[in-house]
Amino acid sequence: SAELGAATVGAVLSGLAGGYVAAKVAGRNPLLHAAGVLIPLAGDTIYVISSGLSADPIWFDLGGSFTLMVACVLAGYLLERRRKTLRQAPTTA
Repeated sequence: SAELGAATVGAVLSGLAGGYVAAKVAGRNPLLHAAGVLIPLAGDTIYVISSGLSADPIWFDLGGSFTLMVACVLAGYLLERRRKTLRQAPTTA
């Protein structure tokens, strides 16, 4: 459905943005810092599901949360990989 597609795109973009910012601000160990964002995301997911605030089915909330978390870690991984590639690139004189 359109709602599921929009939620997926929103979760992926938000996760990539959050993971990138956390990894970029960290300076060192970007993947670790992007993964650190999972702690408040897990807390938020637990709160939303257990509080009854969401009218959506639990699978929808869990799926959205999982998508957001994967995208967040993916952003940290991509930034770390890019930094390693740049460090290993030969310099031309």
